[in-house]
Amino acid sequence: MSKKRILIFSAFLLVALASVCYLSISPVKTGVELKGKQSTTTDNIISTPKTNGATKLWNFSTNTEAYGLAVSADGKYMAVGTKNPAKIYYFNTSDHGGKPMWSYETGGYEIYKIAISSNGSYIIAEGYSGSDLRAILLNSTKPTNGPKQEIWNVTYSEISSVDISADGKYIAIGVGEDGVQVYNNSCPSAGGRDKTGDYIWAYDAPEPVKCAAISDDGKYVAAGSEVVKIEGQFDAIYFFNNSIKHYGEYNEQHSYNWSYFDNAHGDYSIDHIAISKDGYYIAGSSSSGIAFLLNASKPISGPKQEKWIVNGSFIAPGVITGVEFNTIDISANGNYIVLGGAATFDESDWSGFVFLYDNQYNSSGGRDKSDEMLWAYPTNESVSTVSISDDGTYIVAGTGYDSTGDDGSPDENTVFLFKNPGKILANPPLNTAIFAYNTSHNVNSVSISSSGAYFAAAGEHGSGMTYLFYYDATTPTLLPAGDDDDDDDGGEPAAIPFGSYYLVFTLVTVVSLVLIYKRKAILNKK
Repeated sequence: MSKKRILIFSAFLLVALASVCYLSISPVKTGVELKGKQSTTTDNIISTPKTNGATKLWNFSTNTEAYGLAVSADGKYMAVGTKNPAKIYYFNTSDHGGKPMWSYETGGYEIYKIAISSNGSYIIAEGYSGSDLRAILLNSTKPTNGPKQEIWNVTYSEISSVDISADGKYIAIGVGEDGVQVYNNSCPSAGGRDKTGDYIWAYDAPEPVKCAAISDDGKYVAAGSEVVKIEGQFDAIYFFNNSIKHYGEYNEQHSYNWSYFDNAHGDYSIDHIAISKDGYYIAGSSSSGIAFLLNASKPISGPKQEKWIVNGSFIAPGVITGVEFNTIDISANGNYIVLGGAATFDESDWSGFVFLYDNQYNSSGGRDKSDEMLWAYPTNESVSTVSISDDGTYIVAGTGYDSTGDDGSPDENTVFLFKNPGKILANPPLNTAIFAYNTSHNVNSVSISSSGAYFAAAGEHGSGMTYLFYYDATTPTLLPAGDDDDDDDGGEPAAIPFGSYYLVFTLVTVVSLVLIYKRKAILNKK
């Protein structure tokens, strides 16, 4: 190959290389980019700018108060339950622009709680109608044609909670004075839709069961009840191995693996319970301001002891008083426990809080972990609902709303997204929200996907409203309009965009090669 061709070929390669570098490195405009088909309608879509990677995708009016809410673990689907008219709405989070895929009329049973399987295939809902309460199981994909129909329902005078395993195969129901019952997802053995009493097993607790939870794999069930003094003990939590199944008639002898009692803090009920993905950790809380963490397998023998306990009276004495725990959740691995509730903060207008704890013992060796939270966040109104991502990195919380002081201040936000930084060493250890949104109404329920990418809120707002949010952890904070990302602040001359240096380098290289070639040509003539 001649020297001329070599030089031309080298110049071509340098230009191509520089162009690729420029396209890949030079700044590009950022914006909200969502996967999936977007609706062409704008009825329920409100454009909201991203804040630290978070944005509101859409809101949907349910025309009545929305209470029950659940986002599937994979973040693809969401179910919402409403009051009157009583319906269950089902959404695809990436499609339809806030329009439900389908809705189901519950026959007048107002929906207050909902749980969903990890892939969104099964939905279990708790409804109320007059003196009856009903649990309703739906399959999101069946029937494929015609109106949605329930797989089954069970009806009791009291249903306190519902939960479902990750695959949707097992459903745990707290049935108040009738204890706790576990069902499968198959149709009733006698035909029809009524599956009341057609359970796998049941346990009739001494006192009404207030809440129940089932591990993701369906192997373990935990139930919390009102306390009752039995031979000097206050039994409050029962733990069951679901692998031991009983079929047929009502069987009160399905015994628990262990029960937990707390003699130190008097009479109270376990109002909220959460279980880790593998059933290894169980967290419970009471509206009376007591919360605790249990290890399902320890101690190996003897009475069950809490790994730690939180007493609201010991959290910042003299600063925080009247603590009530309204909600609790636990990360999939059991490493983090989030609490939300109401309290009185001296010399401030705060009346709610979010507290995050880890699963370690108190550093001093005791069991009281009240003053060893990882971090806290005070809110303007009581925190009614919390949800935590699988690894505990992200937490979403919902609060009440003070309609008397609407001045647009940040204190009036009702939906908060937090990133967990671990232990905050400041005193007090206050965290900040990476995203906050004002719904202008009470938030009754929040839910977050396993990864934390999708989170949702449901509430009142007169006619009722449901919101879906998206968080992109990879998205950098957007610059204000009119700004750029070049270092040209402070009156300095405008900087050259980074990728432009490659263009300058290319031009210099090409010119140099041409000059070299011409110089050699002149010398050769001489």
